Amino acid sequence: QSFDENLVQDFMSMLAHGLYVFANVEKVAINGEPERSIFEGGFKLGVFSFDEGDKRFNITPAGRDPQQEQSIERLYVNDLTRLAAFGPQSLLLECSKTTGELIIRAEIVLSDENDRDVLLNGLRQCLPIVKDEKMSL
Repeated sequence: QSFDENLVQDFMSMLAHGLYVFANVEKVAINGEPERSIFEGGFKLGVFSFDEGDKRFNITPAGRDPQQEQSIERLYVNDLTRLAAFGPQSLLLECSKTTGELIIRAEIVLSDENDRDVLLNGLRQCLPIVKDEKMSL
């Protein structure tokens, strides 16, 4: 399937600015107790964005200073093990640290099924390009 490079750049630019979403993040530690997520225990309003420099998705609580490091959930592209539609309007991203000791599951809820499908399809098109270190978006 072919893609338009300008479309990919526009999509990733939109993600760099961020989208308001409701998010629920669960961290599962294989050994020991993981740190708790600010998004754990129910859906909270946040901003889902992409950081090109670190090749990661961020979920930042809405209304908080994005520079507050402890409040940012980081989902690194290279650790991404699952990206799937989940429920009628949700997206599931799952990351596993390379050591396999921590699994992070983030459920992102968008306004409707159509928005979810646009984001999911865009991510599926862009992720292979983002993972390629030679290409910058």
